[in-house]
Amino acid sequence: MTAPSFVDDLLAWRTLEKKTVNRLGRPYAPNCADVDNCDIADYIYAGRKVARIKPSGQNMGTDLEELVLEDLIPRVRRLDPRRSWDGARKRKVSDFTQYSHLKVLDRRMKEDLVLRTEFGREYTIKPDITIGSGTSSELFLHAVISVKWSMRNDRVQNVRPEGALLSRHRRGRPPHFVVVTTEPLPTRIAAIAMTTGEVDSVYHVMFDEMEEAVKEVGSKEQRARWKELVTQGRVRDYNTLPEVLTTT
Repeated sequence: MTAPSFVDDLLAWRTLEKKTVNRLGRPYAPNCADVDNCDIADYIYAGRKVARIKPSGQNMGTDLEELVLEDLIPRVRRLDPRRSWDGARKRKVSDFTQYSHLKVLDRRMKEDLVLRTEFGREYTIKPDITIGSGTSSELFLHAVISVKWSMRNDRVQNVRPEGALLSRHRRGRPPHFVVVTTEPLPTRIAAIAMTTGEVDSVYHVMFDEMEEAVKEVGSKEQRARWKELVTQGRVRDYNTLPEVLTTT
């Protein structure tokens, strides 16, 4: 399999803000990678013949969320037309059957300053993408997808807590909880993928391209970590996600 077509709507070289060139002598870098740690991304972008150059600072995470949702919902509907599938961005989990009791908690919190101060709002979960099945009156939260354009440390700290909260507050079967990413560094992917159960798996939108790039230009550590992630099923091909969602 190859990367889904929507990937080409996202990939671009980004101009550098604080440096005239990176360590490879270029005045730009892949928009999914760090300036000076982009060998794998460089290889992938060259293979996909990425030619666009865009300024830094664009919110690629939002764009990826929208495209993943637009891609996934039609695919799961085709694979399993027996169920009614519903997809949304930033929807409260309390809209779904197994979390509907959180609406009562939210009302009590708003009415009681002591409770609000003591417990905060950590139960108010609005995931990047929710996928529900059922009817408008009884909508079951089937899957939660956390979308990460990249996995810098400051961007992944909410993933594990989100998975833990989904498990802790449910009344019924927990939803699938997966991460979709374009992150090119296996060592960073491992920070989320090698969990103790909060995340089902990480799905990479350029999985085959990563396989080749890590083999060709990755360091010894990167090759070892990628092999570990793949053989243990911690990282999977994004193209397999619709089937996973509709068969389990």
